Amino acid sequence: MPAPTHHRFAIYCATVIFLCAAPISEAQVFECRDTNGKKIFAQACPAGSKQIKELEILSSPAKTSSSNTAQSNASSLSLAENEQSFKKRQNAKEEEAAKERDRLRALDSECFGLKQKLAGVVNGIPITVNKDAEGNPIFMDDAKREALGKELIEKLKKCP
Repeated sequence: MPAPTHHRFAIYCATVIFLCAAPISEAQVFECRDTNGKKIFAQACPAGSKQIKELEILSSPAKTSSSNTAQSNASSLSLAENEQSFKKRQNAKEEEAAKERDRLRALDSECFGLKQKLAGVVNGIPITVNKDAEGNPIFMDDAKREALGKELIEKLKKCP
């Protein structure tokens, strides 16, 4: 029966800590995977397993405390810079998505207005073009109504 996931994670962490804390000046460690898909960390992959990648141990853990502090500060700074860069990218993506949503809303609104106007043209609703000298409305004639209908249909072809 396989170990629960949290047990495997604990074993993995213990292995990594052991490998990092071992007083080795240079070591070759391989990540291997057996036929069941289980990860194995070893100096040489056992028979029947496949090498996934070689892990590099960059430095010996037997350094002075001042160099460990300097290295820790450098990695913290790097982590903070990475996090800041990630947040900038996330904000840029969110802004781009918001712009795209706004563009699609404007397009939907425009298309809705065109559809309403076309429905009025097709259904024969009187369309006022101007007013005469007495203030009475002048309505669109049939030729202009037909041309407007064709124009609206062309514009609506661009709508989603």
